[in-house]
Amino acid sequence: MMYYFVPKQANRPIYSYRLSIVHFWALIATYVWAGGHHLHYSALPDWAQTAGMVMSLILLAPSWGGMINGMMTLSGAWHKLRTDPILRFLVVSLSFYGMSTFEGPMMAIKTVNALSHNTDWTIGHVHSGALGWVAMISIGAIYHLIPKLWGLQAMYSVSLINVHFWLATVGTVLYIVAMWVNGIMQGLMWRASTKTEP
Repeated sequence: MMYYFVPKQANRPIYSYRLSIVHFWALIATYVWAGGHHLHYSALPDWAQTAGMVMSLILLAPSWGGMINGMMTLSGAWHKLRTDPILRFLVVSLSFYGMSTFEGPMMAIKTVNALSHNTDWTIGHVHSGALGWVAMISIGAIYHLIPKLWGLQAMYSVSLINVHFWLATVGTVLYIVAMWVNGIMQGLMWRASTKTEP
């Protein structure tokens, strides 16, 4: 969606076609192996958990390559963000994508996962991707398509799109920050209450 709608809404070509190809195939090649990081401290063999952790860390490169490719597409068009709330939805979604694809590999590291496992921190991470990345890119795509599908000159109200953008952005940030703080506190409290005396 990003590779179609960001260039269309910004009226700019994608920054790097070659990077988009590398991004796609690197995700295909590595993502399938990363699932084991969801099963740390389970019955899954330790080698599979470690492989999941390593592949999750490797995924940081293609994920950020895709995010940077989307952001760099706006080179020379950043001024459009002042007046185009649809483009704002798309760019903020890229920011959430970058943030959640950094946080995911970090949480896949076993020592970090020992704190985050089964806490609200994990839920906050998932929702930064679901609400911040997937929902925002989808909303931006829908707002881009509606005038074209119904043959309209523009959306009915840019002001209402602005309100929608700010409610979605602020609401998502408040939700995920609350879950991060709560999750880290949960992990620390569980760690403190399960320590044994030497």
